[in-house]
Amino acid sequence: MPCGKKREMMNFDNLKGRCVMKNKQIVFFVCVIMMCIGQAFAQTNINIADKAKTYVGQYGWSCKEFVQFVIGQIGGTLGAGYHDCYLDAGFTEVSVLQSGDIIQTSNPTINYEWDDYYIYHSAVYAGISGSYYEVVDSNYSDPQDFKVRDHNWDPYAYVSTKPNHQVYFYRLMVGRNQDGSNCKEFLCCYHTNGDNIKIGCTVANLEVPFTDGRVSVWPNVSNCLFQMFSGGTLGECAILYDTVNSPNQAFVVHNQLWYFIKANTSVLGYLGGPVDQERYATDDYNGHQLAVQKMANGYLVYDTVYGYSDARGTLSAGFHYATIPGNGTSLNLYATAQSPTTVYLSGSAVTGTSYYRVYQDNQYLGTLNPATLDFTVSNLAPSSTPPTISWPLTLYPKHYIFTDDNYYNIILPT
Repeated sequence: MPCGKKREMMNFDNLKGRCVMKNKQIVFFVCVIMMCIGQAFAQTNINIADKAKTYVGQYGWSCKEFVQFVIGQIGGTLGAGYHDCYLDAGFTEVSVLQSGDIIQTSNPTINYEWDDYYIYHSAVYAGISGSYYEVVDSNYSDPQDFKVRDHNWDPYAYVSTKPNHQVYFYRLMVGRNQDGSNCKEFLCCYHTNGDNIKIGCTVANLEVPFTDGRVSVWPNVSNCLFQMFSGGTLGECAILYDTVNSPNQAFVVHNQLWYFIKANTSVLGYLGGPVDQERYATDDYNGHQLAVQKMANGYLVYDTVYGYSDARGTLSAGFHYATIPGNGTSLNLYATAQSPTTVYLSGSAVTGTSYYRVYQDNQYLGTLNPATLDFTVSNLAPSSTPPTISWPLTLYPKHYIFTDDNYYNIILPT
């Protein structure tokens, strides 16, 4: 559901808080404590206005296309339209502008309008210039020339001649740091994992772990950043980013695993932040299905049968990854023992798979041919009986074959 069908007040940073999540109202509170996030971390922090200024003088965009382009360059995604598109993409409506906010003029009763008399305009706010707003936009000319400019603009005077038009201010809250920049890794994670529909809107938390709705530092783990969300199909969740152990990718932590670390914040002092997404696994002791998320120094584990969560070390995790069908097509594998020390693997492809990886005792061996899945495993220990494939694998040593979809998820270990 779009994050903006109902809207409530947000009281920090002059936010109007037009951020509603499937009939749930989230209220942001005035937060005095600020968690400073500096440039010492590995994250990619970009101010939208600064990025927009790098294109001044260039040609090629309408006003909205330019805003979409700039948001894309910092890791975000912005769809078509002039109102709901912002709320769907992690923005919220604000009353007082800050550098990098988007100014959008539109008729609130019409999301699309192309008539010249009712023309809309989109611009990136860069600051105050006297009684005007300094903006960076494209195609603000007559005749239209699709050129990017840095100039002064009065949006209220602009809409005064256009019946029913209003001026809206939108702020990108996903990945927003305390200094007003946005973290690219948070934005990429947000959109890769279902954006507003699955993850929802940013929320504040006045308890531990404290956050005012922006990117914050996990308690006593300086290299682990997080941002909380609610209102999507995942319920309350968070994006966590370990800037040391996973310097290029943030991950969503949700459901019972999120509630476990939220209630036991010190756990991340031992485990570190996430380095992989949540996956299903099978407990080696009792055969229960587990929800598992790999962390820098261990695992978060939820037993779906007993209904409890715990943390496990890397060396004694006590589970193996379960079989997960991929994209509606089965992965059928065949193994032929060519000799006591060599096995030939082949099979059928999985729809949407970009490549297949082969591991032996957790060591990467190589990649299967993406079309035929042909791969030969050699240098195995001699055995009196031919190696067989089952789950868990009984090849000696064990082999794990993973398929990866276009989001780089392990969708079927076997």
